[in-house]
Amino acid sequence: MGLDTVASGNSRETLAKTPATQQQSILRLSVINISTSSVGK
Repeated sequence: MGLDTVASGNSRETLAKTPATQQQSILRLSVINISTSSVGK
């Protein structure tokens, strides 16, 4: 729970300062989630 709260706060700060960086972070997370799902199957 605590980590989620910290991540949300960091995301807001990053989004306000450097939107491009935030978008890249989201893309990386998406790739990781897809890879994890594939491995799970």
